Amino acid sequence: MKKNLLFTAIVLAVVLLSCNSRQSIETDELIAELFTKEEIQGLRLMINYTDSVVSCVNPNANIAMAYHEYLDMQIQMLEANGDLIAISDLEKYHFLESINKSAFDAVFNMLNDARRIKYKDTIVTNLTNFKQLTLSPNGKYSKYLIRLGEHDDFFKSFSSNLTAMGCMSASQFNWFIHNHKNFDFSEVKNRLFVSIFILRIEESYNKKIERYMKMKEYTPPASEDLSSVLVRIY
Repeated sequence: MKKNLLFTAIVLAVVLLSCNSRQSIETDELIAELFTKEEIQGLRLMINYTDSVVSCVNPNANIAMAYHEYLDMQIQMLEANGDLIAISDLEKYHFLESINKSAFDAVFNMLNDARRIKYKDTIVTNLTNFKQLTLSPNGKYSKYLIRLGEHDDFFKSFSSNLTAMGCMSASQFNWFIHNHKNFDFSEVKNRLFVSIFILRIEESYNKKIERYMKMKEYTPPASEDLSSVLVRIY
C-alpha cells in the first residue's frame, strides 16, 4: 500500500511538472512535425521524470547541469566497480506503463521473454514474462534521429547504428557517457536524448533474474540437475 502511494505521489509530481514544464519541447519544429500531441505529452512526461531523477544528485543545480553531474556520477560508478546507477526497473516500468501507449511505442520496445541470459556462472534460458526495455529501431523517435542526422554527425551515426543493429551499441553508450559535456542539455534534442538514454539504463541481469526467481517463487535445481532453465558455463 505504501509503495503504491509512493508511486502515485511520484506520478502526480511528474504530471504537475508537465503542466509547468521546464522544457517546452514543442519549440523543436521537427518534434512538432513528426509526433502527435498525445505523443509529445508522453515525451514531455519522460523528460520531467528524468529531470526529477537527476535533480536528486544536486537539487540546487541548473537542470541541464544536473544531467551532467548525474552522468559524471555514472562514470565514477563504472570506473569503481563496472556498474551503473539504474532507476528501479519496477518503478520505471510502472511509470512507462502509465504514459500514452503511442508515446511509449514511438521510443521503446518492451521485450517480455528471454531465451538465454548469463547469470553468475550459469546461463538462464527460456524465461517468460521477463521484461527488458529496448529502443525501437522502427519508432517515430528513430525517424526523428534520422532527420537530426541530416545535419548532426552524432545523431547520424547513432541512428544508423540503431537502424542496423536494432539497439544502442556498447561503443556508442560508452562514447556518449564519456563525452556528455559536449552536449548542451538545455537544447530540446539533447535533453530528450539524454532522458531516453537514462531511461534505457536497466538494472543488472543478476538483479533482474534474482527478482524474477523470487517473484516466481522459483528455486534453481542442483547443478547436476540443470535442465533447460539453467545451463552451467565451463
